[in-house]
Amino acid sequence: MSGTVTGGYTAGSMNSGLIGPAVQWDSLLTRPTEIEPVDQVSFDVLGIKLNGDEQIILDDVTGDQDLSSISANEFPYLRIAFNTGDDINLTSAQLNKWLVIFTPVPEGLLVYNGNHEQELINEGEYWQGRYGFVNISDKTFTDSLTVRYEVFNQASRTSQLELVKIKAPVPGDTTDFSIQVNSTNKGGLNDVDVFVNPRITPEQYYDNNILQLRGHLNVQIETFNPVLDVTIDGRYIMNGDFVSPNPLIRAKIWDENKYILKTDTAGIRIFLTYPCDQDECEPTPILLTDGAVKWQPATDTSAFKIEFTPKNLVDGEYKLRIEAADARGNRSGVDPYEISFIVKNETTVTVSDPYPNPFSAAVYFKIVISGDVLPDQIDLQMVHVNGQLVNDFTSQDLPPFHIGTNELVWNGTDLNGNVLPNGVYVYKLNLIINGEQVKKIGKLVLVQ
Repeated sequence: MSGTVTGGYTAGSMNSGLIGPAVQWDSLLTRPTEIEPVDQVSFDVLGIKLNGDEQIILDDVTGDQDLSSISANEFPYLRIAFNTGDDINLTSAQLNKWLVIFTPVPEGLLVYNGNHEQELINEGEYWQGRYGFVNISDKTFTDSLTVRYEVFNQASRTSQLELVKIKAPVPGDTTDFSIQVNSTNKGGLNDVDVFVNPRITPEQYYDNNILQLRGHLNVQIETFNPVLDVTIDGRYIMNGDFVSPNPLIRAKIWDENKYILKTDTAGIRIFLTYPCDQDECEPTPILLTDGAVKWQPATDTSAFKIEFTPKNLVDGEYKLRIEAADARGNRSGVDPYEISFIVKNETTVTVSDPYPNPFSAAVYFKIVISGDVLPDQIDLQMVHVNGQLVNDFTSQDLPPFHIGTNELVWNGTDLNGNVLPNGVYVYKLNLIINGEQVKKIGKLVLVQ
């Protein structure tokens, strides 16, 4: 391929237009006319880099010139200057034509293969854009190609810029590729701009390599409040309940948005108010780096979890406060979680009278245990007033006991699950704890 510029009829200097881009430079052919012996005729060859920097490579060329030594990688463009003068006759030579012979660069075309309508996704979800880059020339790219893509959020006026590499397509072929965009912190409308080969490798034109999708990505902001689930020793306690001097306090943060997982302790604060001699005791912040604190990030199958295991708590009333937020900073509620509990290191067992009594559907037995020791054995028998055993519950039949409030329930059925007739029944509750026996006997009235 070559470039041709026709000369004018004035003395001085004349520059060609931009020549290239080229993969390989070959030669310069010059054809000046009307040359007299006193005329001064020469050509300058100027190299131009991709960034626009220009410098003279060859000067005072007086005839045809081999250009193969010029690096097309460094100087993909050339410009030719024609210099003429005649100080004696004042009739300068004229330029008939000049010709630059070179091997041209390839040419590509970027196409978008995705949905051309605006797309709505939830914040935290990944959006994938599918593209293709077509080599529409008969030339071969010398290397892989860089893809620069930018996501601009219209609301925050911020952008994210990424670079990836793709295989260069051969002449007439297409390289399919995709980009992935994490929509976290990109709430609202987003522009997606993709530029293949952003003026890195010489190409005939770059305008065909750019695609701009204005307002294409509409990200719905994550506003769901997470759920904070707190248990102590594996149970939900009520204010004023007893707990062990060495409790396991576990908090789980469950978020409805499955795309934005909580992976750090940002927004988590734990306070424990210890017993004191004042009316109002100051809460103590618990450092999340403390050895008594462990945490696990959320995964696709499990919630964020944090565990606090204070040791050897003294007798008294405590208050636990936990503040929590999800990965987007949404808090678990207007008010933090707060609960008060009592630690009593002495082992005690308190058995309340069953309620309601009389009963129809179910009767409940409330058993409160303090200290740090659980019963070794538990038995609950139901006996008819005539002495017949109608139901019997042992440790294997009952739910596990724990420090604090425990509750047993009887629904008025016999050993086979049959509903018993109305009448008066005797209950016998027997516990063995720390080698000591605790008994309670009383009457129940069943009224269906």
